[in-house]
Amino acid sequence: MHLLFNMLSLYFVGRSIEMAFAMVLGSKWYYPLLYLLGLILPDLYNYFKYKDFSGYSSIGASGAVSAVLFSCVLFAPWQTIYVFLIPCPFIVYAVLFLIYSVYMSKRGGDGIDHRAHFFGAILGLIFPIIIEPQVLQIFLRQLLNP
Repeated sequence: MHLLFNMLSLYFVGRSIEMAFAMVLGSKWYYPLLYLLGLILPDLYNYFKYKDFSGYSSIGASGAVSAVLFSCVLFAPWQTIYVFLIPCPFIVYAVLFLIYSVYMSKRGGDGIDHRAHFFGAILGLIFPIIIEPQVLQIFLRQLLNP
């Protein structure tokens, strides 16, 4: 179910973020770069923390999907998304998602790498701003003028 939700999320926002990156950052190739970084960087924390625990494993694309989703927040914070068929502004979903990820990473026990979600989300927010600092102004303008 988790994999299905990740893949559906990626399917619904992937093309949009690819186009946004092409228009605002100047190249659609930033999208696969973000995805690749999202596969690697969010898991570094867990790698170093659990490298000596043979029973620990974490694999998946959660960090990469979170990175892509959260990049979308920068370009369309008030866009309505549907979470379990409930309409929600993207920015509200993003804040709740971060809070939930922190809570669940501390609680644990469900077999989902919530730290990868969290760090992927942070990557998705900072990556476009590092490439083009003007993205922060675009985000703030849209945030203040819904």
